[in-house]
Amino acid sequence: MELRQYAAIAWKWLWLIVLGTALAGGTAWIVSFNLPPVYEAATTLLIQQADSSATGAIYADVLLSQRLADTYSLR
Repeated sequence: MELRQYAAIAWKWLWLIVLGTALAGGTAWIVSFNLPPVYEAATTLLIQQADSSATGAIYADVLLSQRLADTYSLR
């Protein structure tokens, strides 16, 4: 058989291929949507700077902690 014959057969039955794919995908989505969750996770990230005794360094520590939290978090 030539490539054109294979293409003609695939074109003739394309509706069935698309219907089967959509039906299988829809069924899989419905089943997985209705299943109870197997696990659930939660996390807490604590970022703490070392104590600094310099005046005005508290604001800088807060900014640094915020930047570190933004760096560590996945957005």
